[in-house]
Amino acid sequence: MNTVCPFCKQSYEIEAEHLDLHLECSACNRTFICSVVASPVIGSMYVDVETTAAPTKSYAEISTIVWWCDDEWHSWINGKDNPEEFILFWQHSSQVVTFNGKAFDEPKITSQFGVNPHFNHLDLMHEAKEHGLTGGLKKIGETCCFPRPPELDNVDGATAIKLWKRFQYDGADEALQNLLYYNAWDVALTYCLHCRCSSVQALPIHETIPFIFAPDYLASIMPKPRSPVVPQKRVGNIQEYWEKRRKNPVLDIRGAEVCITGNLARMEREDAEALIESLGGSAKKSATRTLDFLVVGDTGEFGRTSKITKAEENIVMGAQTRIIDEDEFWKIVEKTQGERESV
Repeated sequence: MNTVCPFCKQSYEIEAEHLDLHLECSACNRTFICSVVASPVIGSMYVDVETTAAPTKSYAEISTIVWWCDDEWHSWINGKDNPEEFILFWQHSSQVVTFNGKAFDEPKITSQFGVNPHFNHLDLMHEAKEHGLTGGLKKIGETCCFPRPPELDNVDGATAIKLWKRFQYDGADEALQNLLYYNAWDVALTYCLHCRCSSVQALPIHETIPFIFAPDYLASIMPKPRSPVVPQKRVGNIQEYWEKRRKNPVLDIRGAEVCITGNLARMEREDAEALIESLGGSAKKSATRTLDFLVVGDTGEFGRTSKITKAEENIVMGAQTRIIDEDEFWKIVEKTQGERESV
């Protein structure tokens, strides 16, 4: 009779006396229980997931998963990897260990992959409280003397979402690698916390993280300091102001009033507003009568926003506001940046 390694699909011819024995696959060196349908032998699985948007958003999906199991690192990337390997580990690992995973990771996993909750899931958030450790994973790691590295001091879940959006929008491998590196460090901290709660010496698994950290790229997406507040524009007669704008339209960000509505794909709104200010523009929170550009991103379930309605009302009155999509906004930004560099 034949059996197949559940990990790498290597085929083996077996005899009846081999049934129920633990065999090591010669191709992938993993262990499985020999039977007509072989069962994988998998130890404890330390898991952390990141999402494509804030967890409170109904449309948020898992962007990446990193897990450490049996001395090896593994990852799954949305839209790039087949989830078969992850599901195999999830269904057959002897234990799943997470931090706040019962409230966050596991519901996302069961929903997105159509699998059942793990039969032996240890959520260390509750275990830590029994040991007098409270707060988030970062704070507990610092308390227990296994902190994140300094390069991740200001990185959080919101930054992880920005990195994912950059990878999706630009295909930047540096963004993906930084995201996986951050993701893996949460796994390493989860492992260290488990060892602490179990009074076991932790292995230095963080030294084997396989993802490449790119500090310069990470710095490029972190929020920039805002420029000094620009004094509010005095326009006098609004009709005269509109006529002047009609004759001399604003073509770039410098000197322009810009308002954003909806979510941008390329960066968070606050970062885009900081960019507008850095280019000499004025980021507005509402559709003013003197607005030059209203940038419309993904408005999701809201559809038509109040800012769009107000801008259109102003345009009917004579305002010279241009309502543009995100692609056109980035073209104008690039044009402004190019003009600045040529000066």
